[in-house]
Amino acid sequence: MKKNVALKLAASSLVLGVTTIGCTNAGTPGPVRLAKAPAAEAGAAQHSAAAQQALQAGNVAAALVSAEKAVELAPSDIGYRMLLADLYLKNGRFKSAEASFRDVL
Repeated sequence: MKKNVALKLAASSLVLGVTTIGCTNAGTPGPVRLAKAPAAEAGAAQHSAAAQQALQAGNVAAALVSAEKAVELAPSDIGYRMLLADLYLKNGRFKSAEASFRDVL
Protein backbone atom coordinates (compact mmCIF):
# COMPACT_ATOMS: atom_id res chain seq x y z
CA MET A 1 0.00 0.00 0.00
CA LYS A 2 2.79 2.43 0.89
CA LYS A 3 4.61 1.63 -2.35
CA ASN A 4 1.43 2.44 -4.26
CA VAL A 5 1.13 5.84 -2.55
CA ALA A 6 4.81 6.57 -3.14
CA LEU A 7 4.48 5.62 -6.80
CA LYS A 8 1.43 7.85 -7.24
CA LEU A 9 3.20 10.78 -5.58
CA ALA A 10 6.31 10.25 -7.69
CA ALA A 11 4.24 10.16 -10.87
CA SER A 12 2.33 13.25 -9.78
CA SER A 13 5.52 15.15 -9.04
CA LEU A 14 6.87 14.27 -12.46
CA VAL A 15 3.71 15.45 -14.21
CA LEU A 16 3.48 18.62 -12.14
CA GLY A 17 7.17 19.35 -12.56
CA VAL A 18 6.98 19.07 -16.32
CA THR A 19 3.87 21.21 -16.59
CA THR A 20 5.00 23.96 -14.21
CA ILE A 21 8.57 24.52 -15.33
CA GLY A 22 7.58 27.70 -17.13
CA CYS A 23 5.18 28.85 -14.41
CA THR A 24 7.56 30.07 -11.74
CA ASN A 25 7.30 33.61 -10.51
CA ALA A 26 9.86 35.63 -12.46
CA GLY A 27 9.76 38.50 -10.02
CA THR A 28 6.97 40.40 -11.73
CA PRO A 29 5.55 42.99 -9.38
CA GLY A 30 2.11 42.36 -7.96
CA PRO A 31 -0.45 44.99 -7.08
CA VAL A 32 0.83 45.35 -3.50
CA ARG A 33 4.46 44.88 -2.50
CA LEU A 34 5.98 45.23 0.93
CA ALA A 35 9.14 47.27 1.37
CA LYS A 36 11.14 44.26 2.51
CA ALA A 37 9.84 41.98 -0.25
CA PRO A 38 12.91 42.35 -2.54
CA ALA A 39 15.20 41.36 0.34
CA ALA A 40 12.96 38.38 1.11
CA GLU A 41 12.97 37.34 -2.55
CA ALA A 42 16.77 37.54 -2.65
CA GLY A 43 17.00 35.45 0.51
CA ALA A 44 14.56 32.93 -0.90
CA ALA A 45 16.62 32.66 -4.09
CA GLN A 46 19.75 32.04 -2.01
CA HIS A 47 18.03 29.32 0.00
CA SER A 48 16.69 27.75 -3.17
CA ALA A 49 20.18 27.70 -4.69
CA ALA A 50 21.54 26.16 -1.50
CA ALA A 51 18.81 23.51 -1.66
CA GLN A 52 19.73 22.69 -5.26
CA GLN A 53 23.42 22.40 -4.34
CA ALA A 54 22.69 20.18 -1.36
CA LEU A 55 20.44 18.01 -3.51
CA GLN A 56 23.15 17.63 -6.15
CA ALA A 57 25.60 16.68 -3.40
CA GLY A 58 23.17 14.00 -2.24
CA ASN A 59 22.28 15.69 1.05
CA VAL A 60 18.51 15.54 0.81
CA ALA A 61 17.92 16.50 4.46
CA ALA A 62 19.94 19.73 4.14
CA ALA A 63 18.21 20.49 0.84
CA LEU A 64 14.84 20.17 2.58
CA VAL A 65 15.81 22.67 5.28
CA SER A 66 16.92 25.21 2.67
CA ALA A 67 13.79 24.68 0.57
CA GLU A 68 11.58 25.23 3.62
CA LYS A 69 13.36 28.54 4.28
CA ALA A 70 12.90 29.57 0.63
CA VAL A 71 9.16 28.90 0.80
CA GLU A 72 8.95 30.72 4.12
CA LEU A 73 10.48 33.83 2.55
CA ALA A 74 8.57 33.63 -0.75
CA PRO A 75 5.39 31.63 -0.13
CA SER A 76 3.75 32.57 -3.44
CA ASP A 77 6.60 31.26 -5.61
CA ILE A 78 5.43 28.06 -7.26
CA GLY A 79 8.93 26.92 -8.16
CA TYR A 80 10.05 26.96 -4.53
CA ARG A 81 6.91 25.08 -3.48
CA MET A 82 7.50 22.45 -6.16
CA LEU A 83 11.06 21.99 -4.95
CA LEU A 84 9.82 21.67 -1.37
CA ALA A 85 7.16 19.12 -2.33
CA ASP A 86 9.72 17.07 -4.25
CA LEU A 87 12.12 17.13 -1.31
CA TYR A 88 9.37 16.10 1.10
CA LEU A 89 8.74 13.14 -1.19
CA LYS A 90 12.44 12.25 -1.32
CA ASN A 91 12.64 12.46 2.49
CA GLY A 92 9.72 10.06 2.87
CA ARG A 93 7.37 12.72 4.24
CA PHE A 94 4.47 11.70 2.04
CA LYS A 95 1.68 13.63 3.80
CA SER A 96 3.75 16.82 3.68
CA ALA A 97 4.56 16.17 0.02
CA GLU A 98 0.89 15.70 -0.76
CA ALA A 99 -0.03 18.93 1.04
CA SER A 100 2.71 20.84 -0.78
CA PHE A 101 1.63 19.49 -4.15
CA ARG A 102 -1.92 20.57 -3.34
CA ASP A 103 -0.62 24.05 -2.50
CA VAL A 104 1.00 24.19 -5.93
CA LEU A 105 -2.25 23.28 -7.62
